[in-house]
Amino acid sequence: MMGLPSDRRPEPRPGPSLAERSFSALKWNYMGALVRVLSQLVIGIVLARLLGPEPFGLVAIAWVVVGFGGLIADLGFGSALVQRKDIHERDVRFVFTLLVGMGTLLFLGVVATAPLIAAFFRRPDAVPVLRALAVLFIFQAMSQVPASLLRRALNFRAIQTAQVFSYLAGFLGLGVPLAYLDFGVWSLVGAAVAQSVLNLALLYRASPHALRPCFSAQQAGFFRFGSNVTLSNLANFTISNTDTAVVGRAFGASDLGLYNRALQLVNTPMNAFMSNLQAVLFPAYARAQGDVEGLRRCYLASVGVIGLLLLPPYLVLAAVPETVVLGLYGEKWRAAVPLLVPLAIAMPLNGLLAATGPLSMGTGRVERELYRQALIAVIMILALCLASLYSLLALSWTLVLVFLLRFILVAGVALYLVQARWTELWQALRLGILLALGCAAVVRLLDALATAHAVPPVARLALAGLCGGAGWAAGAFLLRRQILGGSIGWLLGKLQGRLPGFLKPMLAVPGAVP
Repeated sequence: MMGLPSDRRPEPRPGPSLAERSFSALKWNYMGALVRVLSQLVIGIVLARLLGPEPFGLVAIAWVVVGFGGLIADLGFGSALVQRKDIHERDVRFVFTLLVGMGTLLFLGVVATAPLIAAFFRRPDAVPVLRALAVLFIFQAMSQVPASLLRRALNFRAIQTAQVFSYLAGFLGLGVPLAYLDFGVWSLVGAAVAQSVLNLALLYRASPHALRPCFSAQQAGFFRFGSNVTLSNLANFTISNTDTAVVGRAFGASDLGLYNRALQLVNTPMNAFMSNLQAVLFPAYARAQGDVEGLRRCYLASVGVIGLLLLPPYLVLAAVPETVVLGLYGEKWRAAVPLLVPLAIAMPLNGLLAATGPLSMGTGRVERELYRQALIAVIMILALCLASLYSLLALSWTLVLVFLLRFILVAGVALYLVQARWTELWQALRLGILLALGCAAVVRLLDALATAHAVPPVARLALAGLCGGAGWAAGAFLLRRQILGGSIGWLLGKLQGRLPGFLKPMLAVPGAVP
């Protein structure tokens, strides 16, 4: 049992405001995300140097299938548990029963069809990898309910603890030793399975719930909301993974490994940033339904923060691709250098949409975004298939154009929902763009000078990181009045009591908080 005196799960006790609780959740989310991203970066570099491109290509094939099936297995019901104003124990048991059943069916389906999937990618040696990773469907399905209950309560401390500890135990504790002992692709497979099992155990320990099967919910509407969320997620997944499928089919596992490492280098921090911000914004938007003014200011502030934090580092990566790839992965990954430029440019376009999905789900208006995401998914499939007839580099630049179109179409939905104009969106983004261009230009110039003096890639990478960080800090300080004079200043003003002491003097800038 869930330890409740009645069938109804109560809302959190009155205490801190929604803004304060959201800020606390966001703080824990990003503390965990920072540790996880740094761990993934370091461990990924170690594994890449030990294994080379081929094992990563095989696992990337399996991850396309596992990720696609995982969205179907979720059915959007985890999000429905977060979105509901109140939920009952019977609702929780129903969702858990359905998700575990779907996860089991998908596990059996992939085990049976693995030879056909491997044949599509022309890699018969992917069959055992697919079958081994298919078990993740079951563990991930079982994790959805406790994770959703924790998100609903804005308890992101428990979520991040589970994710960080399980990743370190799986990949550092098991994956790296197996790779060192020359287990090849199975070091990655074993690490992924171990991580999933441990993550499930930690989430359930933090939010236990009844496990008895239940085949009907206390409330109606789960299927309607869940189906819309699932279709939207599938459209997003198609947009995010079509490139991997096309590269694997058209260019083979070795090129897919090169592409995958370059993609993961830029995608991992962006995805961590997006998912953690979205996880906090979704319940916050759901609680603020009906307050259009508050939603508008929160949305524009979120976009402004994303622009300031994502645009500068990604334009710096695009400015010095050779330094980044050779400095991190070594000479045998040189073929990935030209791929890093378009991928680094594409990522912030994707990241800027982080505030849109939670807004449409939190306000119950998923359909409007779904139609546009589905259109982009179709355009992306056709465009990338056509680009694959030319080269891998052409495919990468095509991805940039598709992501730009996606940003325009989906951001239009958000502006409609919060009753804002495109000029307001530009005002929120312009300082981030200006800061990004300045940082990229400075780092590019210094890197060219260092290259001309035969400075090694590792030293050039350290120089680029230091100069880029210093340039961002200096630019943000010089533009602090403009940055704090809009929606970002309004949001920080709401959270003034929860901010660290060293940040509070910045809010004293005249005109900083409207």
